[in-house]
Amino acid sequence: MGAKSGFLGFVRTLNEIERAGGGDDLEDAKLALRASLRALRGQLSPGDAYVYARHLPPAIQDIYLEEWTGRPSTMGLYGFLSEVEGHFKDEGIDPEERALAVFRALARSKPAVLDPLRDRVSEDVWQLLRRAAIEENLVQLRLRRTPPQNVRLARRARVA
Repeated sequence: MGAKSGFLGFVRTLNEIERAGGGDDLEDAKLALRASLRALRGQLSPGDAYVYARHLPPAIQDIYLEEWTGRPSTMGLYGFLSEVEGHFKDEGIDPEERALAVFRALARSKPAVLDPLRDRVSEDVWQLLRRAAIEENLVQLRLRRTPPQNVRLARRARVA
């Protein structure tokens, strides 16, 4: 049961990344997830990267840690976005939008997933991550405040 629910959670995360602008299909969403996580991993020291891996769901941990040499590779927002862009063959992609889509989806699946990174990444990368979390929180607040369609119709019927 655990493996099945982990796989379903992974597919749900990919669907959320795709809907948030992280790709045209599930393969693009998976590539955006891989590129963004690897770029993030490159911003962290080896110890911080392993500690952060524990905050991710197991299927996403595997993507985050695969092919890792244990050395930080990029610093700052420019290096982060360059690394994201380097995973895509299509030169027309917006690496910032792809990364935002990934981190919005992660924030939706586990709201505090970005918090451990606050003092571990450069300020400009943290602002990007923070923006993704804030945008996702605003979406969730709007969804909670918007009553379902059938409730709105029932209210309108009572008023009329």
